[in-house]
Amino acid sequence: MLDLKTRKHVVDLFNKGVKLELIADEFGTSVEELEKSIIESRKTVTDENFERALKSSKNKSNRPTSVSKMNIIRNRYLKAMEADTSVKAALKPTNLPEQMKESDDVFKRAVGIISDYQNSPKEEKGKKYFEFIELLKTAKDLPFTIEQSQTYLKFLNMCESSDVYFSIKGKKKQTLQDTKRFLISKLCDAAEKRAEETMSTDELKKISIALTSNLERYSPAITSAQNKIDSKITKIVTEKAIYKLRYDVSDEIKKIITDIADGNLDVSEAQKIIQQEAEKKYRKLPESNFKGSLEQQREQVIMQIRAILTDRPKEFPIRLPQKAIEQLDLLTDNINHNQSVSTVVKNLYNSGRIEIAKQLVDTEIKRKNDYMFYRGLKREIIFHEVGEMVLDYINNPHSIEEDNTFIDLLEQRLRAEKISLSSISIGQNVNTGRKISLADIWYEVPKKFK
Repeated sequence: MLDLKTRKHVVDLFNKGVKLELIADEFGTSVEELEKSIIESRKTVTDENFERALKSSKNKSNRPTSVSKMNIIRNRYLKAMEADTSVKAALKPTNLPEQMKESDDVFKRAVGIISDYQNSPKEEKGKKYFEFIELLKTAKDLPFTIEQSQTYLKFLNMCESSDVYFSIKGKKKQTLQDTKRFLISKLCDAAEKRAEETMSTDELKKISIALTSNLERYSPAITSAQNKIDSKITKIVTEKAIYKLRYDVSDEIKKIITDIADGNLDVSEAQKIIQQEAEKKYRKLPESNFKGSLEQQREQVIMQIRAILTDRPKEFPIRLPQKAIEQLDLLTDNINHNQSVSTVVKNLYNSGRIEIAKQLVDTEIKRKNDYMFYRGLKREIIFHEVGEMVLDYINNPHSIEEDNTFIDLLEQRLRAEKISLSSISIGQNVNTGRKISLADIWYEVPKKFK
């Protein structure tokens, strides 16, 4: 089980949009362990809040069934986040246990019919074939597994190449083709369902091979399903590469990040380490016209330092903001003061120090530094602040009156500061990684506040 500090880092990264499998690589644990931690955390909060809300409702004589705008938002938030990510849970919406049991029963009977077909004399095979077809008709609304679909298709392909098929005429022959199309559809559904449940590229490749191992490999439906799986594989590989590019650093670079956060960086020594790290990366690059320069590798190392300070503030909280800005400015010959300030500000507001972040930006504005840039950065802080405020209210139910007052004040602020609902980030879906905005969970059709 992950310790408390690590769990906080994990949740923090996940809320930034980092995929669970990439976080698992970073912390040397399994995706299942991470999912369990996140789900249990949310479940505990939800259960505790429900108990408190119910108790408050009884004490204040509010009806438990009363619905406030905030409760609509809470319900939509829980639905949008889809906390339960286990493979079995992913099957619940369509593949209920009783359906799977029925499907297994059909499969056992079908295997028996196939066995009888193979052992029957030629004149009896037609009867067994039609018995098989009639059995599948009873299962048209049941989910099939990949293995079940493959078994059925293999049998039909065998029938199609036998004397039985040539003895069938008219509509009955068409029935076989219709059944094959039905099974191909079931195979594709099963493959896509299983593909949704895994982030393992090895498992996805196996699913793709399972699709193409059939004689129907050229079916448009199978081609479409395979393209979806191949796209997911490409996406995962790309995300891992991006994650590595952004966060995969040596212990020496992590020490530099820690020193910046603590405000005691030896800039001269840090520059030497960064140069050495850049040279290592440069030597590993294959010789080509697109190799780039040593300076580009150096900038990439500095980019990683900034990214980790921005996205992992609980692990590397900046203690002396102004000092950190000065140190970041000195790390590169091409000083980009705006980037240094942005890095520190995001570290501050991502670790809950909203007011300090605002003061830092206001200081830069007073110095007449790039007004438009810092005005945008100030807006980012406000968006984050509002998002955190909404999340806190979602996770801590109040009375109907308090809920309504909060919504009224929230709408007044959104209107006064011209903030769109879509600009407020609330989190991301555990299953798909899709980012959720306030617009996605609002109590009515999203509108602009003017």
